[in-house]
Amino acid sequence: MTALAFVVAGCAPPVVGGVWHTGFVRSGALVADDVSVEFIDGSNVRGTVTRGGLTTCTERHTRTMQGTWRMNGDGGRVFVYFFCDVEVQCSAGTINLCEVLEQTVVGNHEQRSTNELVSVEHAGVRLTRR
Repeated sequence: MTALAFVVAGCAPPVVGGVWHTGFVRSGALVADDVSVEFIDGSNVRGTVTRGGLTTCTERHTRTMQGTWRMNGDGGRVFVYFFCDVEVQCSAGTINLCEVLEQTVVGNHEQRSTNELVSVEHAGVRLTRR
């Protein structure tokens, strides 16, 4: 079981009611067409890896993971957790799509505008609300 978390900076929860997307991501051997985070209500969140896999595999897999989020009271930061263990097979072996989430939406995110979050830990990762 993998526990994932990320922090969003801001005075108020900027994420409520929104779906945030990374677009195409590549982190080492991991790739995905998109990673999205959907804030369903005041405590539940859904994360989807769209066509994720390894650069060495032609197979791509889409999976959705459930999680929770909460305000921590420290400058209006939002903490999001995913608990997942999603292993899939490809010609190069077994991969866990949760690692795609770990390499994109985990860690501090700064809100640059109403519809943009920028990862502090993962250079180049931006989430936009659509």
